[in-house]
Amino acid sequence: MRNEKAPEARVVRDAVRRQLDEVVGLQDPVRADEPDAVHATRVALRTMRGLLTIFAPILERPRLRRLRRELRWGGRQLTDARDLEVLRELFSEELPPEDVARPVLDDLDRRYAQAHAHGVAGLNSPRWAAMISSAESVLADPTSTQRAQALHVQTLRDPIDAHVAHRVRPRVAVAEGDPADLHLWHEVRKAVKSARYAWEMVAAVPEADDADRAEAQKWQAAASAFGALQDTAVMTDAVVAYLASLPTDSPTVPVLIDLQRRLPSRADEQLATARRLLAEALSSRPIS
Repeated sequence: MRNEKAPEARVVRDAVRRQLDEVVGLQDPVRADEPDAVHATRVALRTMRGLLTIFAPILERPRLRRLRRELRWGGRQLTDARDLEVLRELFSEELPPEDVARPVLDDLDRRYAQAHAHGVAGLNSPRWAAMISSAESVLADPTSTQRAQALHVQTLRDPIDAHVAHRVRPRVAVAEGDPADLHLWHEVRKAVKSARYAWEMVAAVPEADDADRAEAQKWQAAASAFGALQDTAVMTDAVVAYLASLPTDSPTVPVLIDLQRRLPSRADEQLATARRLLAEALSSRPIS
């Protein structure tokens, strides 16, 4: 069993705690619907969950699995609001400013308001408070009279390599079997994001080297590329839904059809970029 008082465990706890502090500090901005507050909260919750999953063998803490489930639940309370926030931005950029775009933009505003209210209700619930309390308990520092120990960065690298071998690569293999299915690449994206958060944590410790920082940059680039692809996939689904719901004689329909024609080539380009960047990240370290 690993020593939870070891410096590697402390690095992980400190990194997760910084994200928890971010979540707590963003509660009022989320309630007030301040710009980027919903997104930043989801990123912090997702980062916490990713770090607690990858570095669970180092922490050796009870209740980790339950806390990860609760963090997933917390993020889902804000998922619809974030998705609609992204769609509002994307459609505002893609659709002409004329009134023909108003049915879509007005609908997105209405749905976002409902989703935001749902997210705030979750944030105000006893379950959210219990999630924060559970995280505080899990992250509590163990008392120690041991003298300071040297940090072994390799102890932090090994769990990331294991995550890549057992989570990222199998999902890539499945997606490569049907590369046109963007939902499969979305599963890849989620595993890639966790690897990104983990490498960013490692790259930030003073004992990290240039290779660690290069890894963080490669996984950040791959995750960002898959994020752009996911935005296009979400927008494509939304266009299909609007075309099915709007009257055929609506002046908005031709605008959406034009957008629908442009999105596949964009998705193809984004997928090619994401696959290339991920291949670079995967090839930079040996297979575990």
